[in-house]
Amino acid sequence: MLEHSSPKGSSSHEQLGKLLHSFSHYHVDFIPEFGKLGLFQSVAENLSKMMQGYGLKKSTDPGNPNAIVFASAFLNSNGRKLMIENGNNGVIIVQTEQLCCSNWLSEDVFQTLQACEKSDNCVILEYSDHNFQYMKDKWKVSKSVVLLPIMNQGRLDQYYRRHHLPALWERPNDIAFFGTLTEHRNSVLTTIKNPDPTTPEWESIMEQSHDKLRMVKTYLHSKVCLTVHAFPQKGPGEYHRLSELGVSGCVPVMERFEDTLGIQVYKLCGGVVFAAEAEELPDQIASVLEEMEVDEEGQDDSMRRRVEWWKARVKWETILVDAFGPSRKNIEL
Repeated sequence: MLEHSSPKGSSSHEQLGKLLHSFSHYHVDFIPEFGKLGLFQSVAENLSKMMQGYGLKKSTDPGNPNAIVFASAFLNSNGRKLMIENGNNGVIIVQTEQLCCSNWLSEDVFQTLQACEKSDNCVILEYSDHNFQYMKDKWKVSKSVVLLPIMNQGRLDQYYRRHHLPALWERPNDIAFFGTLTEHRNSVLTTIKNPDPTTPEWESIMEQSHDKLRMVKTYLHSKVCLTVHAFPQKGPGEYHRLSELGVSGCVPVMERFEDTLGIQVYKLCGGVVFAAEAEELPDQIASVLEEMEVDEEGQDDSMRRRVEWWKARVKWETILVDAFGPSRKNIEL
């Protein structure tokens, strides 16, 4: 991903490299605001691994002049913009939203991204090549953008480790879905709960919940884990969902998304089954469930390979070294 947005010699590669070698510490500034949402805690932990892997030290002081500050793109956006313009710190804006579609994003967010684009001390971390193209086309924001898989996270991993991995044929639940129940999702889920009145209704658990243990137990006892876009427009991938449910071994089924990088890898290695349109999701689910009945042993072998791939996670400790060469601590030695 990083090579796509930031090949060596590009503005964003030079900008991030400059920050890494100009500051000795980093500070993650968005956790208090996102505290109740564990996925952002996991994102912050991954960013910490990345920075520490490159030799920077963690600072608890948001005013530390020697620190790069990680800040959310859409919380306290005006404050972020002022922080960028003051230029006292290095700033890395963490962009986690679907820019094309999210109806809660204010104009302040766009102004924050544009302020970062104009600054010599700011970089935007973006998780989606579709978002990246959207920023370029709509706001002429590109030279400060670095693509990294920041939404791939493992907030449920500690709970998975407490439970064994059931074979797919042992699982009593057909379909699991967790997520904010937007109007689009409610509409799609209604069609999936009983797609054909002449056939038995699938056993399903579909709800909005932040109970991590319940989510893990449900995913582990479900054959299919469904992911649905929050909005009718097709946008970036729901990587935060895929990366946490994939470890359970259920077959991930979701609507097609607009990103292009790595899609074949998600299909071949992650076992993700894509539906071209939301209306096709019931047929895709039916096909997956039918395959499980026909070839239980083959499906179980495939599941275990798939789980190992999801469990491998991104190697955050070395991702910057791979892109920028020796870490600060090795240079200083």
